[in-house]
Amino acid sequence: MTQDRRPDHAQYLAHWLKLLKDDGRAIFTAAGNASEAAAYLKKFADCRPD
Repeated sequence: MTQDRRPDHAQYLAHWLKLLKDDGRAIFTAAGNASEAAAYLKKFADCRPD
């Protein structure tokens, strides 16, 4: 892992800020999608042999 700054970091954050300003429910949609993705990945972790 590196602490180097990348030019696209500012663009990424600017995109999220605009999205959140334009759509007050966007954070809830993103959180819901992240929760579904985590649950999907957890299924694979539960099947992993010890």
